[in-house]
Amino acid sequence: GVAAAAAKLCRAAIPAPPADPHLAERRVSTEIRAFIQSRLASPDLGAEMICARFGLSRATLYRQLATEGGIHAYIRNRRLARAMQLLTCAPDGARPRVSAVAYRSGFADERTFSRAFKRHYGVSPRSVADEGLAGWRGGGGTTTLDTWIRQLDA
Repeated sequence: GVAAAAAKLCRAAIPAPPADPHLAERRVSTEIRAFIQSRLASPDLGAEMICARFGLSRATLYRQLATEGGIHAYIRNRRLARAMQLLTCAPDGARPRVSAVAYRSGFADERTFSRAFKRHYGVSPRSVADEGLAGWRGGGGTTTLDTWIRQLDA
């Protein structure tokens, strides 16, 4: 009734506090990251798909992930982290097939995946699958697990 109409009139007359642009930007950044994570296995995942989904320009998208080295680097690093998880956490304890891990992580082929994995972690995905994390230590005493865990917070 009257109270609802009066409340509506007051809301219209009193300006809303200005929105915090940093808060809105962080929310969008979080939504973009969640979208990427949920679609890592899709080989079509890229700037075009994300821009279309969120209605962003490429420049805005690149600004969102500039601290991560850009959108392509961010997606590649998330895919590599997913691959590390798949290689080291096989549910049945069986050695995972590197080709299956590559495809499930969104890489187009095993060769591209293996090169990116070795460049990123300093060891081949086959070595990780064969030996597991306990049997491999990277240079400088950092385990592959240490590197992977640090990436989860990114």
